[in-house]
Amino acid sequence: MGWDSGSNSRNLIEHHQYKAVLIEGNASKFHELQKNYSNYAGVIPVHAFVGFYFDDGLDSILKATPIPRDFDFLCIDIDGNDYHVWNAMEIYKPKCICVEYNPTIPTEVEFVQAADSSVNQGSSLLSFVKLAETKGYELVCVMLFNAFFVHREYFPLFEIGDNRPETLRKDLSKIAYIFSTYDGIVHVKGFDGLPWHNVKWIESKFQPLPRVLQKFPSAYNLYESFFYRIYKTWMGWRGLNFKHSWQNKLVAGEKTKNND
Repeated sequence: MGWDSGSNSRNLIEHHQYKAVLIEGNASKFHELQKNYSNYAGVIPVHAFVGFYFDDGLDSILKATPIPRDFDFLCIDIDGNDYHVWNAMEIYKPKCICVEYNPTIPTEVEFVQAADSSVNQGSSLLSFVKLAETKGYELVCVMLFNAFFVHREYFPLFEIGDNRPETLRKDLSKIAYIFSTYDGIVHVKGFDGLPWHNVKWIESKFQPLPRVLQKFPSAYNLYESFFYRIYKTWMGWRGLNFKHSWQNKLVAGEKTKNND
């Protein structure tokens, strides 16, 4: 996180005298963290990668610190496995939790990335909301990248009548919508690219039909209808062979593994 900006906890430490446990897995960034907070007696820097199980998760890491089990604020922002880190927590019950969700995923979609430290995909807001419900937390605020939850006993203090994600999430600017029209043309509207790679969508690359077939099927002439049948047959054969090729690779891989 940045020294003065981009941090979800810096303001609490700097201006509200909060004590804190700050966890950083990267060695060089951890040394920077130590340097930045060397003058803060209440800050405990911890050099560790947070895992997804009891033995290497937050419960295990935090028990080596004096932090109370119902501490005020937890921020999980690790660009991918945030869901699994929270899911693994059982002992500590923070009053308020901030998690980073993937803002390109539509609000009504459930998606949880694999629990894999080499994967950086993120999870959907709805998946976090459902996880929160199982842990006794309620959604109180949704920002572009972050969602805030409070323990259920504190939720009435916010006087929120409707805390459904589709109500609280106002900024949909990172979502791309893909739909097709009657003529078979695929359209991509909304956000126009990959936000973390600065790459723009090319709508023409999403087209499953060749241009000559991009019309309502009942409007095909004799030649177009003939081509359409051939194209569908070819696409079906291509998809079937693609499936079989991957099945064969999986079988070959399993055989090799068993031989080893």
